[in-house]
Amino acid sequence: DAFGSALFACIFLGKDLSFSLKCATINAGSVVSKIGSQDGLLRYEELMSLADEIHLLQAEKPFP
Repeated sequence: DAFGSALFACIFLGKDLSFSLKCATINAGSVVSKIGSQDGLLRYEELMSLADEIHLLQAEKPFP
């Protein structure tokens, strides 16, 4: 499962739980947007890049 594998990988690499959950959600979302079980899986570099982009967007538009 894309969510579980990304969550485990991030925690294993020393990322905190909040960041790991976000990465797992990004990876799972990528998989469900493609046809097939492996086409949407993100490489580590792609996942970190997307996580960084999302973090930057959240920093620009914080919740009230």
